[in-house]
Amino acid sequence: MVPAATRAASRGARGGKGPVGPGASLRSVQAAMEKFASPGKGNGLRSSKAVKPGELLYRAEPFAYTVSKKRLGGVCERCLRRKDRLLRCSQCKVARYCDVRCQKEAWQDHKRECKCIKSIEPNFPPDSVRLVGRIIFKLLRQSTCPSEELYSLSDLQSSK
Repeated sequence: MVPAATRAASRGARGGKGPVGPGASLRSVQAAMEKFASPGKGNGLRSSKAVKPGELLYRAEPFAYTVSKKRLGGVCERCLRRKDRLLRCSQCKVARYCDVRCQKEAWQDHKRECKCIKSIEPNFPPDSVRLVGRIIFKLLRQSTCPSEELYSLSDLQSSK
């Protein structure tokens, strides 16, 4: 699953070659990428090999994401596909999914949010609050994602 913004940016890059293309092991990706610090700008990640324009370097699940309020109802909360008919979360009635598979895959990220949404009805939190909530809930369950091998969430904190 790749967020829409990443999908759009990498449309022409499917089928990349070499150690950094789709399906590459994290170890090979780490060998082809390097961390760096940019004074005044923070941490960065760059390729340590020549890269062709449009070449996909790395694909990973985002640590956290949310569907914007204006897109709710038309986009699956898990895979971000647009669909006319989506299944609705039976509890909060807000989250929508393509099918039962997407709903089950999203449950770990949605279950705490679902309780919160139900508890403040009829109000609804802004997108930024929903995103921060998802980050906090994921940190509370000490969940990680494969891309944290490249950079952890704490590496990205500017107050270190």
